[in-house]
Amino acid sequence: MAGKRPGHIVVVGTFAVGVTLRSERLPLLGETIHGSGLAVGFGGKGSNQAVACARLGATVELVSCVGRDAFGEQALQLYQKEGVGARWVGTSSRLPTGLGAILVTPDGRNAIVVDIAANREMDAAFVDERASALDGASILLTVTEAPLEAVIRAVDLAHARGIPVVLNPAPAVPLPPSTLSRVSVLTPNARELGVLTGADTGTVDQAAAAARILVDRGAAAVVVTLGESGALVCDGKQVSHVPSPRVTVVDTTGAGDAFSAGLSVALSERMPLREAARFAACCGSLACTVAEVVPSLPRRAQVLEMLA
Repeated sequence: MAGKRPGHIVVVGTFAVGVTLRSERLPLLGETIHGSGLAVGFGGKGSNQAVACARLGATVELVSCVGRDAFGEQALQLYQKEGVGARWVGTSSRLPTGLGAILVTPDGRNAIVVDIAANREMDAAFVDERASALDGASILLTVTEAPLEAVIRAVDLAHARGIPVVLNPAPAVPLPPSTLSRVSVLTPNARELGVLTGADTGTVDQAAAAARILVDRGAAAVVVTLGESGALVCDGKQVSHVPSPRVTVVDTTGAGDAFSAGLSVALSERMPLREAARFAACCGSLACTVAEVVPSLPRRAQVLEMLA
């Protein structure tokens, strides 16, 4: 995969404010329980992944949309602070900035509900207006939390320019065969892999078989995140397992975003896929050691230290 060091990555995805509460357990359906530790932070998978890529040393441009409100202003301030290019971030005068509600348990499990709000204005025309963002890019990183129309168009534009595509199917939604065939690396977790394929993914062997299904359907490669069990790399020829470094888990909320960002940065620097997945696994593990999303996204020096 072509690229330069540090890579030039374009991220097409969402921004949302994250409102987090901690509770002893996740509530049952219809149940109200007490929580504590209210925190308001920045989220949205596209935004998280853009910040993570920048912290790992990439040159990053974000294509997204925020509201014309205080949260939207805070998003732009975040990008300025983190070195994320925001000239392609739109501002909606009709919809507020997206918001996510997050519950986290003491063992690091979480449940999340997101209203993408202003991100709904991202459609094919929105992406077309920002097609110049892809000029000189070495990787397109996108996520299906953004409207699917925008994701499909971004993938098409990248493919036409010969730019490799990393697609994080979170949440898992049906992908047109033409889009799947233009994906260089698909990065589902085990649950998303099950939704995409209809197959059982409860064991490593089952996940490996399901990953092969997506390759047979057109994806060039699939990297499945398995939490503390690491990741599976399926490139169409073989499936290999990449272990995850052992860490003390505080909060898993940002781990998937850190993983996809790490994989994209590594690939933009021409690392082989398995080596890139190892780099990404370290990113995901480090993200589990710090509470909340943006504070947990690791910096390159941390990842290199863990790899060493």
